[in-house]
Amino acid sequence: MYAFLNLKHQEISESTDAETVFQKTEEVLSLNNFIAFTDPAVCLETELNYRITYYVVQDRVVYKGKKKIIKGKIVLSTKKDLLDYVRNQDIRPIRIMPEQNEDFVIVITDEGSALLFTK
Repeated sequence: MYAFLNLKHQEISESTDAETVFQKTEEVLSLNNFIAFTDPAVCLETELNYRITYYVVQDRVVYKGKKKIIKGKIVLSTKKDLLDYVRNQDIRPIRIMPEQNEDFVIVITDEGSALLFTK
């Protein structure tokens, strides 16, 4: 499992259900309403807010029948720390969603592009 060692982050609280966070990202992605960005930093700079925190989900899933189950790690981070991470590190497939008002999800692909999914 990828540990986000190069991303300044907080662990999610024990009361936060990782599966629920993952399913909320799935709800937004299922609408298939997205804008593609070739540079993830441009997407994050444009769409994220400095005053709130974001779930960062390692995009690693398995299937149990038709149901997707998250196997990746979920942490919390800020706009500044996410920008530093995507500008300076080996990018892994991740999903980014606001901790509050889950109205969009940013998917950073293993090809280094970003997809902004909105409700």
